[in-house]
Amino acid sequence: EILEHIRGVPELGYVIRGLVGKQREKKDPNMQGDVYTATEIEEVVKKEQIGDILIPSTHPLTNGYSELIALCKKKRIKLKVLSPESEELLRFSKVIDIAGIPIYSPPRRHIDAAKAIVKRIFDVTASLVLLLVLAPVFLLITICILLEDGRPICFKQKRALVKGKREFHFLKFRSMVKDAERKQAELYQKNQTSGGLFLLKNDPRVTRVGRFIRRFSLDELPQLFNVLKGEMSLVGPRPLSIADLENISEENKLGGFYALRANAVPGMTGLWQISGRREVSFKEMVLLDLYYIENQSLLFDLEILFATVPVVLFGKGAY
Repeated sequence: EILEHIRGVPELGYVIRGLVGKQREKKDPNMQGDVYTATEIEEVVKKEQIGDILIPSTHPLTNGYSELIALCKKKRIKLKVLSPESEELLRFSKVIDIAGIPIYSPPRRHIDAAKAIVKRIFDVTASLVLLLVLAPVFLLITICILLEDGRPICFKQKRALVKGKREFHFLKFRSMVKDAERKQAELYQKNQTSGGLFLLKNDPRVTRVGRFIRRFSLDELPQLFNVLKGEMSLVGPRPLSIADLENISEENKLGGFYALRANAVPGMTGLWQISGRREVSFKEMVLLDLYYIENQSLLFDLEILFATVPVVLFGKGAY
């Protein structure tokens, strides 16, 4: 059907050089090109000087889709996806019309070097100022944690945006009992969210001090040190624990699109936080991340930071 549309509008200048199927075969001349196997894609791209790859659906590409995205990035190929089940993605991305077919185009724009430098300077400057201004708050929280449950003061956990990509040790003020991670396995059956995240509104592991600092996101303040080290930014997609990343269902990987989160630097706050935090589903979180990555700028970061203030003050979506 897609081929018929393209063939019906030759003035577009598109020429089909080949199709990808389950087995190698010579196709009908009217269909324009041979049928190649998935393992031959890179060879065909080089041989036929391919400029675009069009995918009619993400369904058959749940496995291997990330590799295809990587190939397109490496060879500077435009990847277009027509996917009925990805209507939500269209709300957050550009839609290109080819021969009457609405097509989602994955984000390809990256922050240039100048923007990246400006963002980094802003992160370092703002983090230093915040650490100085909030020093009394750090001291007060430290004393409260020591009085209630002793050391350690901070909780350190390995996190990343995508499993296996730029993992780092994420810092928070400890808001749970000391053996919280061990007890999480026992509580998975009571998990109140889906997609790969773990959430209990009345988590028994949270301490009294923890409930207060979590409600107003004060437990996140030590991440300012992660920002200074360059592991995080003030604004960006939220990093997840390695355990959560391992539990992401195939459905919530959005055909591999979730892996594009790795194109950004993890953030202390982001669109997810100002859109409801824990009340937002995993899939919606990924879509918001993709929108941010495609449209990120210093002005956009400032808008998110200002919008974060009332969310933190009123504790919306925090448990």
